[in-house]
Amino acid sequence: MKDTSHLPLSKRPLREQLRLSLPWLIPSTAGMALAFGVLSHHVAFGPNLTGSLEHAFFLVQKDGRVPERGGFIAFRPGPNR
Repeated sequence: MKDTSHLPLSKRPLREQLRLSLPWLIPSTAGMALAFGVLSHHVAFGPNLTGSLEHAFFLVQKDGRVPERGGFIAFRPGPNR
């Protein structure tokens, strides 16, 4: 077997990439799920659904404050638009 330790991870064979990445895969996935669970009560995020800013994602803080003049707001329309 060839020594590929000098190569960056992305240039190594797939089997070696998986072997080196697997120990971090489960903890990082669990960490992201935990962060999402905790943060989802305080912030909302999602894509821009209008054509004004394509490929944009927004993070909106849910703190109940009244927005300042000139600030951005986000809302969900009710069933009777």
